[in-house]
Amino acid sequence: MTGLDKIIKHIEDDASAAAGELILQAKKKAEQIKQDAITEGEKLEKEIMEQSDLETVSFLERGKSAADLQKKKRILTEKQNCISGIIEKAHEYLLQMPTEEYFSTILKMLPKYARNMDGEIRFSARDMERIPADFDQKVTAVLNGKESASLKVSKDAAKIKGGFILIYNDVEENCSFEALLENQKDHLQDKIGLMLFEQQA
Repeated sequence: MTGLDKIIKHIEDDASAAAGELILQAKKKAEQIKQDAITEGEKLEKEIMEQSDLETVSFLERGKSAADLQKKKRILTEKQNCISGIIEKAHEYLLQMPTEEYFSTILKMLPKYARNMDGEIRFSARDMERIPADFDQKVTAVLNGKESASLKVSKDAAKIKGGFILIYNDVEENCSFEALLENQKDHLQDKIGLMLFEQQA
């Protein structure tokens, strides 16, 4: 081997040794990077899981709150429907009363709504066909305690289902069952609600 060959061989050996050392260091560095990545990944995974758990708990709490709210709304709606149904049945009951009982109820209502002046009382077309023959006299009798109060049955029919309309000159007072129930709706709802649901409150 010539001197030049020896020099080249020495350079190659040194380069090979240096390269091997570089490769070894690179492998160690890569392994450290890998371990760091694993550690960081596990840390990040833990943080994500913890955050996920918190979000899950928060989501479940929000879901429970939303469900409770929907439940309360549903219960309230059902209560209102129940109360409205009772009021509607009361209205139907009034309309379906036998003739004698029906007009007896009207007579009991008149002193409360009649004014101390001359007026007319107007009924639905259906009621006009079944007014008792002595109804005018009975009206006069029940209004006897009210000074100057006088009512005559109108020959014109009112566009109502039941109850009556009082007319004083050009002023009408709607005493139909539907109007009276509507005017007292809030009071009736409260009263019926207490009767039905007080024990459950």
